[in-house]
Amino acid sequence: MLIRNMASPFTAIEAFIYDWFVAPATNTMSSDLVNLLATTIRQNAKFLDVGCGGGQLAMSLAKLRPDLTITGVDLSPQQIARARARNVAAGLTVDFVEGSALNLPFETNSFAVVFSSASIKHWPDPLAGLKECWRVLKPGGKLLVFEIDKDVTAAEAAPFVTLWRIPSFARPIARMFFLHYVVGGSISVADAKVLLDKLAAPGGTVERIPNRLVWLMQAEKPV
Repeated sequence: MLIRNMASPFTAIEAFIYDWFVAPATNTMSSDLVNLLATTIRQNAKFLDVGCGGGQLAMSLAKLRPDLTITGVDLSPQQIARARARNVAAGLTVDFVEGSALNLPFETNSFAVVFSSASIKHWPDPLAGLKECWRVLKPGGKLLVFEIDKDVTAAEAAPFVTLWRIPSFARPIARMFFLHYVVGGSISVADAKVLLDKLAAPGGTVERIPNRLVWLMQAEKPV
């Protein structure tokens, strides 16, 4: 979760650092989220993961729900290359596409679920990205956006950093980095509510998830 404006993708080294050291912690923390998605998405639905990174979450969902048509999109060519390699090795059929959240390379009304996790803070224009997510969402479809709350405390952040794939002696420095650059560069619940209001998604909500570092934005596109 290096803070990087999505107008320019991660460099090769940034993509590697996130994928190798941080992504395993994110995947562990997201396991209950994947299980929830797997039990709530309707049969044979089309699912889009915006800012999919190395593809781990999309692939975890594909293993639980092989009936879904899953697509992941990310601006980083290195992350898309890793996702595609993992996908082939696992024998899955997730489609990984290089592209920007601000100009999604998909037709309007294409997906039953548009999902994004820990990505919106990187978008140079979060509202424009949300409007793109809304555009490609089918009427009756659901938008789900997760992001780290900018108001996360040091005590809340500590357990997450212990899951990073780093030596224990490096964790204090990693925690400072996480709080300053990741949490500090993220979006608060209040700001997310402002974005949702500007999106004009009727009935949409933003809530901090109890015992988690993230908030959840969800909205259903009117039929």
